[in-house]
Amino acid sequence: SVRALQGFPGGIGYDLERAQYVLSIGSQWLDAHWSPAQASAAFAALRSRRQVTRPKVVHFEPRLSLTGAKANEWIPIQPGTEGALALGLAHVLLREGLYDQRFVEHYTHGFEDPSGGGRERTGFRRLVLRDYPPSRVARITGVDQGTIFRIAREFASARPSVAIGFDGSGVSAQRTCDRMAIHSLNALVGSIDAPGGVSHFQDLELLNLPIPEPDEPASRGLSRPRIDAADLAAYPLGDRSPHLVAERVLVQLPYAIDTLILAGGDPVFDSPHPERMKAALTSIPFVVSLSPWMDESTRWADLIIPDTHFLTRWDLDVGHTLTGQPTVTIGQPVVSSSQDDRQETSELILELARRLGGPVASALPFKSPREVVRACSDTLFSLGRGGPFGPKEEEDWTRLLERGGWRFPMTASGEEFYQQLLSSGGWTDPIYRHREWDRVFRAPPRRFAFHSTVIAERVNPATSDEDIRCLPHYEGYQTGETDSAFPLQLYVYPLPTLSGLAEANLPWLMDICGAYMSRRWQSWIEINPETARELGIKDNDTVVVTSPRGRIRVRAKLFQGIMPDVVAMPWGLGHQSGGRWCAGIGHNPSALIEAQIDSLTSAKFWQGTRVAVAKA
Repeated sequence: SVRALQGFPGGIGYDLERAQYVLSIGSQWLDAHWSPAQASAAFAALRSRRQVTRPKVVHFEPRLSLTGAKANEWIPIQPGTEGALALGLAHVLLREGLYDQRFVEHYTHGFEDPSGGGRERTGFRRLVLRDYPPSRVARITGVDQGTIFRIAREFASARPSVAIGFDGSGVSAQRTCDRMAIHSLNALVGSIDAPGGVSHFQDLELLNLPIPEPDEPASRGLSRPRIDAADLAAYPLGDRSPHLVAERVLVQLPYAIDTLILAGGDPVFDSPHPERMKAALTSIPFVVSLSPWMDESTRWADLIIPDTHFLTRWDLDVGHTLTGQPTVTIGQPVVSSSQDDRQETSELILELARRLGGPVASALPFKSPREVVRACSDTLFSLGRGGPFGPKEEEDWTRLLERGGWRFPMTASGEEFYQQLLSSGGWTDPIYRHREWDRVFRAPPRRFAFHSTVIAERVNPATSDEDIRCLPHYEGYQTGETDSAFPLQLYVYPLPTLSGLAEANLPWLMDICGAYMSRRWQSWIEINPETARELGIKDNDTVVVTSPRGRIRVRAKLFQGIMPDVVAMPWGLGHQSGGRWCAGIGHNPSALIEAQIDSLTSAKFWQGTRVAVAKA
């Protein structure tokens, strides 16, 4: 969504600690955020602020999640309708003149009807006022009109305010058009790259190595299309569409795949159509899996190279704080590996580079992962900004000096800096400079583009209706069979303890996976008590959940925090690789899902499946 509206290729963060009003639309930012520790710390800081008017958090989601429980107000909403809600709120802001007119006038494009082309064209204002009145949005979302008016007025008046959607991937990912609609609310209140609003991740280059001239195999490979590239005329933001890989492999387009290397990935479990991914893996002549576990995808590999546990290896990760400052974290071995047959993936890659020689070897001239960490440390030392992790007062002092154009030399040499990195665990630059518009707006016309120039360049809209595809909009979605055979909507959500999926086999995580729902080790489905009473279902009954695609047997959990016409099921359980640690533990809801396609990216959209629930 940020790429479509701003041309910004990176991720975004949120300055929640300084926000006065947080509008969370299906974001689950206290459940399964990409940095739950930072999100929790930001929430604590938000709540501890002492002022006359306390900040407010409002959360929209079909079920009462941890985020909803911690918010000042939880408002149920039909699954998959978040974009319609955002545009209904925008309608109130526009109709009542509550938006930031100065920001819209000076820093946005496509707000009014675009001119040129010799035809009538549609701008953001006209689309929203015409198509998204609160009366219609209430019918779509299940949120009553009065609530839409009230939340919109609160959001506009309690500034700085920020609207956040779900920024991750997987089961809770929102469609691009919905994320565009949510993000447009930030532009309407002037919260783009502003204190208390949206921030933008800063680029950080860690290895200053020359790019070698590609050899003949590399040149031949780079000249061929990516197998995960979508048709940009059909999916204008589908430059990278991993969801297409299985289908492309099966039909051998744009070419046949001879070798596939899985480096810690588990696409069979992650896919809403695992049977298609299994068929794709079996059709590839040579599949290599680099994994520490016998997961669903590894069992289909021809060669398994067991990876080391993360506690036994050197590692390095480039990330960002929640507010956008770059961070580099260092992982060091804390226990020795007791298994000689395991091969660290990074060591294997470096060894392959050495054996291939030539440009490949010169591109990776390191003998070990630890040498890579040291080279990155030297780059950070040469930057002349930021410093190793330290107490908050040290970061505050660094921030104060850098803002004044000074830098205190915390270390005298690269070796001392490296040792501080190892002892502290990483590096960060606490400075974030707001409103660097050349960095924030990357695509023409170098403004926030309500009418996306990124999309327009690829679809070349010829009619007013086609203009809508370039604007934040709500597309609706097919909900499968709508007759009495499948009367309920299935809402799939990630578990906080298993959302990363990397360590889903740990017994301790299985034991606490559903602690807040009094469930563990096995999957469950959440049903509103009123709905359960009509179906003759009691708490902890075994029920059969059926969709047009399949059926599973799970335990019922009666939960008042779920909409009556919606049932919810967690994602993260159900690994069925055949290994002793996971066989038979729960169910993967992908067995039920009728995944739909994001019309802008071609990504799979998990919400929208209709199901029936009956006592077993």
